[in-house]
Amino acid sequence: MLQHIIEDAANLNTDQINHINNVILSNDIPWFFSNDSVYSDNLSYFSHTLIHRKEQNKNSKNNSPLTDFFIDIFNNEISRYNIQVNEILRASLNTTFYETKDYGSVHLDHDFEHNNFIMYLDDIQEAGTGIFANDGVNLLHISKCIKFNYVIFPGLLHAQQYPPPGKRRVVLVITFK
Repeated sequence: MLQHIIEDAANLNTDQINHINNVILSNDIPWFFSNDSVYSDNLSYFSHTLIHRKEQNKNSKNNSPLTDFFIDIFNNEISRYNIQVNEILRASLNTTFYETKDYGSVHLDHDFEHNNFIMYLDDIQEAGTGIFANDGVNLLHISKCIKFNYVIFPGLLHAQQYPPPGKRRVVLVITFK
């Protein structure tokens, strides 16, 4: 398991950038509504599942024609840090909209040891990810929501910041061990 937080800019090629800008951020992919982000918190969002959560016992290989595209990006970025990936536990595109709260629900993505990879697909000031100490209160790090920036961190408590009114926050989330 990772021991520290890494934040960096993705090294994407022109085709990848164009695909994200012209397909992913357009109206061309299906988004699915969820009433709750975590734990019945009534904080709705939209997702496009690439790989279902391992603990859901669903198709854990490929749920979307976009899966391979994003897993290739993930693998390229992870390899820059010589991080060993034994298994991808979940992969999803998530989009959220304005909420009056500073942060979403502070949570862990799994109740077992894992690592997180979050890549931002748009630029939105003050809409990063807060990573918290075990008490869920003390902030350890806030990543920047800069287009194609990502943060990799061990399975720590974390929560998203929300975009301002009229904006959406789109991220790639992958958990792994």
